[in-house]
Amino acid sequence: MTRPTTTGKAQDLITFTRSTTGTALAKISYGEELVTNGDFSSDSDWTKGTGWSISGGVAISNGSQTSYQSIKQTIAVEVGKAYIIQGEITSYASGNVRLLADDTDIDTGDYKSAEGQWSKVIVANETTSSIGFRCNPDFVGSVDNISIKEVLYDQPDGTLQLFNHPINKPRIEYDASGNCLGLLVEEARTNKVAYSQDFTNSYWTKNDLTVAPAPVAAPDGTMTATHAVKAGSNAYLIRQSTVSITDRHSIWARTVSGTGTMYIGGTAPDMLVTVTEEWQRLDVQCNNTNVYAASLRSAATLTEVYIWGSQVETGTFPTSYIPTSGSAVTRAADVASLAVSEFGYNQDQGTVVIERRFLSNDVNSNSGTDLLGDGNNKISLRKTRFLINVNGSGQTDSGYGSPIDYVSFHKIGVAFKPNSVIGSTSGGLSAEDTSALIPAVVHTIQLNRVDTNASLQINGHIKSVQYYPLRLSNAQLQALTV
Repeated sequence: MTRPTTTGKAQDLITFTRSTTGTALAKISYGEELVTNGDFSSDSDWTKGTGWSISGGVAISNGSQTSYQSIKQTIAVEVGKAYIIQGEITSYASGNVRLLADDTDIDTGDYKSAEGQWSKVIVANETTSSIGFRCNPDFVGSVDNISIKEVLYDQPDGTLQLFNHPINKPRIEYDASGNCLGLLVEEARTNKVAYSQDFTNSYWTKNDLTVAPAPVAAPDGTMTATHAVKAGSNAYLIRQSTVSITDRHSIWARTVSGTGTMYIGGTAPDMLVTVTEEWQRLDVQCNNTNVYAASLRSAATLTEVYIWGSQVETGTFPTSYIPTSGSAVTRAADVASLAVSEFGYNQDQGTVVIERRFLSNDVNSNSGTDLLGDGNNKISLRKTRFLINVNGSGQTDSGYGSPIDYVSFHKIGVAFKPNSVIGSTSGGLSAEDTSALIPAVVHTIQLNRVDTNASLQINGHIKSVQYYPLRLSNAQLQALTV
């Protein structure tokens, strides 16, 4: 019996949680437009509160309200589905405005008080039916180009983009060529940079350097990238005293044209990175308490660059991007499990084969996947070895039988029945354990980590999981892991 974690089956079989949003390079497409008259071409279809009017192709707030007032319309949405809401402040004089769902703020920290576009992904609940905007009494300005569409994941015609998935939405990630990498699972991490995209903010010190909106789309498809231009010999964009030498700094960058170099993180020789005309995420290990989003001095050859998405996180390797807009933000850990009742698990014997890769060789060597009864009864497929515990007693502890590159995709497998347990990777075999017991009861496959230990998270991609209710032969196991 085979149950691969493909994009078609993963969400049907796996129980998945992540209590925050999470980004991944995903194939995204959108359903039909659900807003009527989103360009305000006529004074119709919208319910207007006091102070709102529609004129000249925009919705206008005149600031005459004595309380919060909204402009909205009823939208047909389905519970549990994700929707992207997009809009634009086309003119701004004072006050602020925010997105609204059923007269409730979608995000209490999402006030907008400047001209520009923005978007927000929500998951409809049982009460979601009307979408709109609510302004403070002092908002004077106009909004336009309102759009609401269903977000469709992993479609053949989807466009690759860095996408911020809603709470509890699994992230099926792709590489830049459109190849499916599988389910992305990561530990909790915090982006310490308070303004990860807004480099115009005074949080970032500008020296001999100017910043302005870039005329190209950012990696997430929005027009939020920054154009940094050298204005003197000591040009840098810096945030001070936010990091330590245990932190990793990453940022997206691309050139205006050609290829060149700049510093990120600091100005040591190993901080000099090469930037091309394609967006790429660059990362370095921090070596002081300053973080440079871009430094165009010293040996750097670039005089201008597009940048986006600065991140400083504690660790020796970068994890997925965590956007911030005023304070540090933590992305919660991904938790993915599969109840064995979903496929008729055989308690007496079996074979499990997993195809996966890790984000870095620095990922904890004890991280892995558990066939779990409880903490004292489990079959554990860890990064570098597999082990079995029965009633707290170790039964076997062995390598898989072949050296592998853990940051590349590799297949590992374990075939087991009482007194006959063996592992395999890349077609190699471990020694067979002929005296090992196996747990009497397994109820869950904990895909992303060992037991419930958050410190033993895989931090990588799981492309497939295959289960067979038989202890396959050694030759069959080898063939499955090649």
